[in-house]
Amino acid sequence: MEAEKKGPSRRPHTKTRLGCNTCKHRKVRCDLAKPVCQNCTRGNRTCTYSNASHPGSPSILPSPNDLDVELMHHWTVSTYTVVASEPRQHWLWQVFTPRLAFRYPFLLHGILAFAALHRRYLTDDQHERDSLLTVARYHQQQALTLYIPLLQAINDENCHALFAFSVILTLICYAMLQDSETDESESLVTRFNEAFDSVIGATAVAFQALDTLKAGEFGAIMTPLEPTVNSLSGFDDGTRESLEALLTCAERVCEAKPGEDNSNLITQRNAYFSAIFGLASTLTPLPEDRNRGAILAWPVMCQSEFLTMLKQRDPLALVILGNYSVPLHLQHRGLFILDGIAKRLIEAVANEVGAAWHPYLEWARMRIAEPFTPAASTSENT
Repeated sequence: MEAEKKGPSRRPHTKTRLGCNTCKHRKVRCDLAKPVCQNCTRGNRTCTYSNASHPGSPSILPSPNDLDVELMHHWTVSTYTVVASEPRQHWLWQVFTPRLAFRYPFLLHGILAFAALHRRYLTDDQHERDSLLTVARYHQQQALTLYIPLLQAINDENCHALFAFSVILTLICYAMLQDSETDESESLVTRFNEAFDSVIGATAVAFQALDTLKAGEFGAIMTPLEPTVNSLSGFDDGTRESLEALLTCAERVCEAKPGEDNSNLITQRNAYFSAIFGLASTLTPLPEDRNRGAILAWPVMCQSEFLTMLKQRDPLALVILGNYSVPLHLQHRGLFILDGIAKRLIEAVANEVGAAWHPYLEWARMRIAEPFTPAASTSENT
């Protein structure tokens, strides 16, 4: 199948001499937010300015001591339930992880960042929302500055804190998708790619210290992923037909062409298939005792080649991503970080691919339009 990709229109790039060093190096426009700009926050990058002084910073952030106490309290009475979706995990995230955080500042900053984003979601006051977003970005950047160097030195002592933070960082990246502010250099699809990188990173930390983690407090949540489905026979007609259409499209895209080098077509086809069957797995209802966050594990089911194609804006990869909006909509079970994101994702994908690809998104659009009845409310939504 041949289809022209219709890319989004590009605005003229506006240079600035006042941007952070990272944005200057990447040649993208910086929003000048301090202490951390939006580009660096969304991409989990270190944000530094040539002139370190910033007299306005004290007026941007509330009193750090008072605010940190409030955010930690909010974590222990409410936010921890977002991470610990099962009652058996409550002590792990409500008590053990904060206790661990007082030994590892990067984890403490991560807790405060996610608690700020949770509080931001729960308030309608725009001034408070803006302030909490600034606070969350600050703590996220502080955490990353301390966390990233330690990834080269994972050991039996620090692996528990590193794993806990990697889980929280993934949730932070998804929560940041709630930010409705537009940025010409960072599309929603790009930010999903960055969230996927965080999921892969959390998995990498777990694998590097798997035995130690299994033997420790986090052993209770070190459960294997549900097996990827290898058959579509158990789905309803609409779901099965939509997934089969994606598989057929992948076959056509990867069809060998006489007289051409087709050596990488098999790799490309397998990458598409891994993503589609992984998508099918996320559409399989989870048992009530399984972590609802398992819905975020889709990128782990995909081959690295697929994630690369996604970053390269391969149209079929984008369409498969667009269909991922269905499990995000149907199975998030009230997880606030995914609230409303499914509709935004599929529209973002539709805007990036040509009209010839839109039929492959129709099933997802119809499913998202269906009424969704969330599971019984928890403290995260109160």
